[in-house]
Amino acid sequence: TPPADRGPMAQSSIFLSTHEPCCMCISSILWAGFPVVYYFFPYSVTTAQGIPHDIKTMHELWGVTTYRKQNAYLSTACLMDLVLALPDGPDKTELVETQERLLKAYDEMANYYHTEKANNPENSLVLG
Repeated sequence: TPPADRGPMAQSSIFLSTHEPCCMCISSILWAGFPVVYYFFPYSVTTAQGIPHDIKTMHELWGVTTYRKQNAYLSTACLMDLVLALPDGPDKTELVETQERLLKAYDEMANYYHTEKANNPENSLVLG
């Protein structure tokens, strides 16, 4: 995509992410021009999976636990919350079952990540 077209393309698009964007990512998404961001896993899920770095970073740097989800630059929404807000019916049932399968798969990946990280003598990650 030519550089001159990137801003207008982003401004007419949505950004879709598996996890709620971290501080760096949400800033980059904002600067790229995306007005709408949807994510599947909120910070509460990643924190429960043992990855609390996003919340800790925002608290330590700015004294907050999250960014403003609706602001002058963009709006964000959690797909899990949107699914739960749907009226009861077969579509919602199917989506909730899909959410549960995805959450289970990501829990397994998080457990594997933590096991491998702990067993890696070369691990030099600053935040864990």
